[in-house]
Amino acid sequence: MAKLVKSIGDKKPEQKYIFAFDQTVDKRMKNIISCISQGIGEGLTKSIPLEEIDEKNLSNSPQDFYIDPSRSDATKLNQCITDNELNWQHQLNIDLMLNNSKFIEEEFEWHSKEGIPANIKKLLEEFCKLRKLRPIKIILNSEDKNQRSLYAEKIAKFFNIPVINYDTIMDKLNLKEDELTEEQIFMNKKFLYLQKRLNSLDPNNPNETNELLMDPTEIMFETLKNILKENICVNRGYVLEGLPINMQEIDMLFYRREEIVDEDGNVEEEPEPENNEEEGNEIVKEKKKKIKKKKYNKIFEKEFLPESLISISKGKLN
Repeated sequence: MAKLVKSIGDKKPEQKYIFAFDQTVDKRMKNIISCISQGIGEGLTKSIPLEEIDEKNLSNSPQDFYIDPSRSDATKLNQCITDNELNWQHQLNIDLMLNNSKFIEEEFEWHSKEGIPANIKKLLEEFCKLRKLRPIKIILNSEDKNQRSLYAEKIAKFFNIPVINYDTIMDKLNLKEDELTEEQIFMNKKFLYLQKRLNSLDPNNPNETNELLMDPTEIMFETLKNILKENICVNRGYVLEGLPINMQEIDMLFYRREEIVDEDGNVEEEPEPENNEEEGNEIVKEKKKKIKKKKYNKIFEKEFLPESLISISKGKLN
């Protein structure tokens, strides 16, 4: 809109009225609002039925007025306003298919021609850049859980960011799909998948060793990484309380595994262990039953790097 106004100011077009329409596929207001919520907020929306609005005595009529130029000599604004029959909402409800003006088609350079839904990330980046907003990411750890939780809550309240801890992860892994709305299921589909994956694990099944997610700890950290990728954490930040606690967990948080593929597009596998003649036949047979492990590269994920690391020792922040 700003570019359009500037273009009209720089070169006044011949037409009196200018129509500009982006190429949003689904132009319904509900879809646009949903895309904004999914791209910037928590992904949830709420529709209020018309009858509920009437019950609350909410009305749009106070703003639905038209100022009549012929009565501009009146001294009070309310005397310059006509009746509600000129309510502009009725005109907006007319479903018309209009084309872009010639000026738009020939001389205007679009900024987001595919519309808000297709450019929501671009708009978010511009919003944060111009307002100099950046997320505040903090990892806080301590052997004393009570002290750790106390300081985490204080820091989170001060910066208005969420606290992410073990309980947050377990809440995501204990979601009940039958209690979620369709919208909530869509926003939590990754967590529901990990939940099913966790419930299907069989420690006695050797085939599990061929999967990318091999044990509950890895599933837990995959859940954590998906939480940290949600909009509220990406846009505002977080206090990560009590995690990670050792090198193995640090490795799972800051690195992802990517399958190694050869020139023919086949996934490389670890070589089979050499057979030891001293081993019993049953052990050899059991080894052959196991599926080979795939080879993986470790890829560093810098987006999870925190702004600060805080440790608490004997009640003091370090």
